[in-house]
Amino acid sequence: MLDFYWHAHEMLYGFVPAIMTGFLLTAMSNWTGYVTARKGRLLGLVLVWLMARIALYIPTLGLKCSLGLSLLFYVLVILCLLHAVIKSRIWAHLLPIVVFALYAGSHFAYVFCLLNRRSLIAQDYMLATLCLVVGMISVISMRVLPFFIARRFNLRQVLIPKLSNILGICLPLLLALGMVFSKYPVVLPLTAVLSIIFSFNLSYILFKQYTSKIWTEPMLWVLYGALIFAMIGTPVLVLGRLWQFDLPFKVYDMGVHLITLGGIAAMTLGMMTRSTLGHTGRSLQAPKLMPWAFRLVFLAALLRAMYPLTLDYFWGHMWWHMSATCFILAFCFFLYHFALVFFKKSL
Repeated sequence: MLDFYWHAHEMLYGFVPAIMTGFLLTAMSNWTGYVTARKGRLLGLVLVWLMARIALYIPTLGLKCSLGLSLLFYVLVILCLLHAVIKSRIWAHLLPIVVFALYAGSHFAYVFCLLNRRSLIAQDYMLATLCLVVGMISVISMRVLPFFIARRFNLRQVLIPKLSNILGICLPLLLALGMVFSKYPVVLPLTAVLSIIFSFNLSYILFKQYTSKIWTEPMLWVLYGALIFAMIGTPVLVLGRLWQFDLPFKVYDMGVHLITLGGIAAMTLGMMTRSTLGHTGRSLQAPKLMPWAFRLVFLAALLRAMYPLTLDYFWGHMWWHMSATCFILAFCFFLYHFALVFFKKSL
């Protein structure tokens, strides 16, 4: 597997599913009141995920073995989530499970295309996968962030209008379909229009929740900032794909990294910090280095997103390496504060 495809595979189908699983298992337990996975079951999921990462390095059969283990991981996670939904009989919570199943399908399609040397089609499945992740981010903006803001500042929780909820869920699914069927002439222009509508809808949701107090609380502004990056990155991604062969640089690559670094990575860092503090009985105050970690991951996103604009080889790679350094430092700050916390009893 070429470096580019390995990088996309491990970040989108290794890192992101692990984060999505952690979020969904925790959220589904809270939403339904039933435990999804803990102790042995949780350890089993971790081991299957880890084996899928290691299997990739098996000579010749690595990609197939990794795919098989990854699909097993997806199935096990879905069963854990379904167990909680069936016991609670709250069928509305099936939607995140459907999105997760679609994510598994896009993983299979991506690897299938690579195995059959259809790299351009694999790229479209990769972009479709990103649209599904944007859908998960959109759900967080509508369900989780209003609760966090209201709880932190003792405000009444903002109610997101029903139409915005529907658009926030349905549009990313349509964008993903648009990426998959992008070879048809009418599809990409229509998808570009939908991406702009999605961006306006997300900006409206953020506007509804806005209070200037957000910027005084790192645990909130990191999530708010991540949603802004996703809001900007989505139309950049789709428009970049539409004009892929008409511009001297890869605009869609800018969108990819605005979403992945500025959206997914920042959201991940913020939610992991909040979850680690909350689930160990600690105060939800960001430790001293974490605000800097949040800033670093946003800086990493900006540097990497601007990389395609630098036509000079030296400066382009300088930005690239600076972005990677900022990203690594951000997660090192997280480990500095929390690595030992995972091995201690909750307060």
